[in-house]
Amino acid sequence: GKCGAEEWLEVHAIAHSLGIPTTATILFNHIETVEERVTHLVRLRELQDSSPGFMAFVPLPFHPENTFFARHWRPATGYAELRMVAVSRLMLDNFPHVKAYWLTLGTEIAQLALSVGASDIDGTVEEEHIMHMAGSDAPQMVTEAGLRTMIAESDRVPVERDTIYRPVRRAELAAADVPLRDAADLDARAELPASLRDALRVAWASEPARAQTLTS
Repeated sequence: GKCGAEEWLEVHAIAHSLGIPTTATILFNHIETVEERVTHLVRLRELQDSSPGFMAFVPLPFHPENTFFARHWRPATGYAELRMVAVSRLMLDNFPHVKAYWLTLGTEIAQLALSVGASDIDGTVEEEHIMHMAGSDAPQMVTEAGLRTMIAESDRVPVERDTIYRPVRRAELAAADVPLRDAADLDARAELPASLRDALRVAWASEPARAQTLTS
């Protein structure tokens, strides 16, 4: 009952033209070929070039347990999951973020993904059913404190964001001592953690006045 690729791309192009940001995904490690994965990434990259508006890309490994495919497919290996994240980051250089969705990757692989191209771990879920019914062995819940620990252990700086990737905690940014006059200053602040610079760059792009307040 889902729409085809052409309709999906058209819908997202229209959303972007109306100023509505969206997210793109890929479900991998099922019946697709490697060539089809590449085609998937190429078409997303082309649409982002012609109709920018994607905020993030989310690689989602297929979980075959308790499905029709259980006899024929094995879950993706950690290597395959990390390779998908890394290739996505290289291919989709026009996407602000690649997400490590811990509910599908598991918390350990999600942590590693932050070192191979992912810039976002999402999210604070209290009880998830769909992925667990399909065989996910990820925890049912990770609290905000748990997410912060996961990120810090990966040598990254936790930054709480809203749904369009604007930082929401002034204290977190003030603690980093980031006196910025404009977005161009970010390029001169190589000492800042990459994750914090990315968050600030998105804030400047989406709402410069608010970003200046956050970083003053």
